Amino acid sequence: MSTVEEFSRNVLDLVVLMTFGVFYLYSFARLKKSYLRRLGSAQNESITILFLGGVVASAVNLVHTADAASDAILFFLEQNDPVRALLYALCFFMAAWVLSFLLFRASFWIVSKLSQEDEREELAKNNREIAWLHVIILVVLTFVIAPAWVKIAVSFIPYPVLPF
Repeated sequence: MSTVEEFSRNVLDLVVLMTFGVFYLYSFARLKKSYLRRLGSAQNESITILFLGGVVASAVNLVHTADAASDAILFFLEQNDPVRALLYALCFFMAAWVLSFLLFRASFWIVSKLSQEDEREELAKNNREIAWLHVIILVVLTFVIAPAWVKIAVSFIPYPVLPF
């Protein structure tokens, strides 16, 4: 493989990851913002903490997913199959997006089990402790689950089997 071909593959990898990454964060932030608007009529500090924590957690998931997507993109480009490169990357990003959403929802379920308060009401009343509890649970869950998610995703890349 020539240096120019390798450079071209790496540039395409970068462009695809950047495009999918921006779309991932933008769409996830929009969804989260609309969901959090339903918690309270006014934007308060607790809602802002929860929003930013959710974006951070989804960004952690994005970083891990981008690594797996890059592996898939470069593998399929090396096989001269750009369609599969884009398809695998898109599927990885979409699955990570769904996982981020499920983790965000799971934080509400966990907090409801840990506290006696109605967290929606408490967030609307600007209870920052509940917001931080959500964020900590969400970020820790993401750090714990994201590496396992990436191992599952990478297992779908049809790497050749080595004879030894």
